[in-house]
Amino acid sequence: MLKFWLHCALVTLFTFLLMGGLYKVSQLRIFQAFDPIGQAIGDIEISDIAFSQIREGEPKPDENVTIVNIGYLTRGEIGDQLRNIIKHNPKVIGLDIIFSCPVRDSINCPQAFDFEQNFKFHSAIQEAEDKGIKVVMAQKLHQTKGLVEKFGDVAIYDSIEHSDDFLRLNSDEGFVNLDTDASHQEDLKLCRQFTPMIEVNGNPEYAFSVKMAMLYDSTKAWKFLKRGNEKEVINYRGNTPDFYGATAGNYSGRYQFLDTYQALDSTSFTEDMIKDKVVIFGFHGNDITDRSWEDKFFTPLNVNYAGRSRPDMYGVVVTPMQFLWSWRKIMSILCPYGNLF
Repeated sequence: MLKFWLHCALVTLFTFLLMGGLYKVSQLRIFQAFDPIGQAIGDIEISDIAFSQIREGEPKPDENVTIVNIGYLTRGEIGDQLRNIIKHNPKVIGLDIIFSCPVRDSINCPQAFDFEQNFKFHSAIQEAEDKGIKVVMAQKLHQTKGLVEKFGDVAIYDSIEHSDDFLRLNSDEGFVNLDTDASHQEDLKLCRQFTPMIEVNGNPEYAFSVKMAMLYDSTKAWKFLKRGNEKEVINYRGNTPDFYGATAGNYSGRYQFLDTYQALDSTSFTEDMIKDKVVIFGFHGNDITDRSWEDKFFTPLNVNYAGRSRPDMYGVVVTPMQFLWSWRKIMSILCPYGNLF
């Protein structure tokens, strides 16, 4: 009998030791090296395949939106771009950039004290307002430290970052926060959906794209907002010219695009690219050939929807995708998600 109980004790001890050893080994994550397929498809959603591979027919190129690259231009040079665009009477101008500094002094933020450059931009915005052209500037929603300590990491915001008043004038504003899992600019940023409206301190704040839609056609925009969805799946329809094949199928180059130097030269584009359209200014690399990852996202149009190698779309291009999602007719590919444009 003693031998039996000793045997049971040894077996039990061996079992627990084996379980503990397996746990320690699993913490080393060595088996993940043998699961590349699992890692590659871990971030795939069915919408990725639907948008890039099995959509029936290709969306027609949209001619209501023109995108302007501001690159690394100064505020004054962006003002020069604006003046060239304003000459041709766009209906709405969107500026996907925030002119502000966390530390406002001549060392950390010299551009805030460059009166000549700021005045050139200021006068361009004033010119747009004088001509009755609607201007939407970007704002960023933030969480104060006290809010995070109180509620934790939740989608509640209590402060807003604006562009300087002198530059903003009477422009409308919309927030440019995008829904991704990334904590930092350098992280992998997947963007499939957006939030149309967020309350900040009891007041509704609208997404940058939604604000432009409201100014372009308020009836359709309000119809979209009355759906009351907290999140909306973005109807990705195309990209700007892509020389490096990051965009799937024939979805590259489906938006009218002006590079930095083209918008600075009024002879480089025609009135029909601008008149009565939505013109969105934002960062698109140093120029159209730049492969920068700055403010760039992975989308369902990425040519490698499994095991993505590089991001395919700049944030300024994601914006009109949200805008179009607010407007297009109901899309059959992904019901129950709809579209009102």
